[in-house]
Amino acid sequence: MSSSDLLLALTDAEQRDLNALVAVNEGSNRSERETKATVPHGFRLSKSGLFLIGDDAKPDLWICDRLEVVSMTRDSGGESWGRLLQWRDADRRLHSWSMPLSILAGSLQQERMLATVSGLFGGLIVLLTGVGLYAFCNYLLTLRTKELAIRASLGAGPAQIAAALLQETAKALALGSIIGIAMTFAGQRILSGVMEKVNPLSAGQIIAALLIITTVTFGAVLLPIIRALRISIIDALRVE
Repeated sequence: MSSSDLLLALTDAEQRDLNALVAVNEGSNRSERETKATVPHGFRLSKSGLFLIGDDAKPDLWICDRLEVVSMTRDSGGESWGRLLQWRDADRRLHSWSMPLSILAGSLQQERMLATVSGLFGGLIVLLTGVGLYAFCNYLLTLRTKELAIRASLGAGPAQIAAALLQETAKALALGSIIGIAMTFAGQRILSGVMEKVNPLSAGQIIAALLIITTVTFGAVLLPIIRALRISIIDALRVE
């Protein structure tokens, strides 16, 4: 297989992995003493070559020899800079490919665009969730207006009523968070069985998600509670 055939056979994900591996090998060529280079998730790089990490049922799969960055390349006009890569296949045949640096820039641009779009959709989902919670909590508190008025007439202060309502919200939030985390881990385990490169969730990601959910939930609940506490007892008892 020629270098051009190999380039055409690579998918976008494989191309990004190759770009990262090029950066790893380029750093190792500059200094053989640097041994803490990071390879893409799911791969390992050793003196024997590049391996796709297997599991209990499959051993590590040897892909090719070490990718060597031989030199820098450019065209006759002093532009289109790149790197000359060399590696050996399973038959020990030497392959060469002049990889343009524009591929690296293109991959990063695509990932930035994907991250931006994902962030916008995530923010829209959080906004819609907050609006939905606000409307739902406002409806529930409207149904409980007489109950709140009776509590107030029996001597319960606004702070006590608000604390009781927030405590109910916290219990529902805790139960929903536990169910959500359990379903997330279950779904991740199912996806890991049918898809490759499914990264496990870290503790920081889980904590960040819980903080966002908590902030949105209490922000949506607090406004209806404040509005309900401002209604006079007489007006509340007249509500049908």
